[in-house]
Amino acid sequence: MIDSNAVIGLDLRVLWDERDTLEPWLAPLVPLLDARVIRRIVSEVVPFADAARANQILTGRQNVGKVLLVPEQS
Repeated sequence: MIDSNAVIGLDLRVLWDERDTLEPWLAPLVPLLDARVIRRIVSEVVPFADAARANQILTGRQNVGKVLLVPEQS
């Protein structure tokens, strides 16, 4: 028997203006995130000053998970 694998993603930004529609779907995820039953996957945390490097990571498809740009601490 051949194993079947899939990678599935969903970009909810296209539904940002429909927040009232999304809330009933997203609300059940909050406790799961809090309990670490499901996790956000962060591939890289890049300082804002290195935004070009973050772009290279994304365009070079070097990430598995999110690439976070963080502002400098003052």
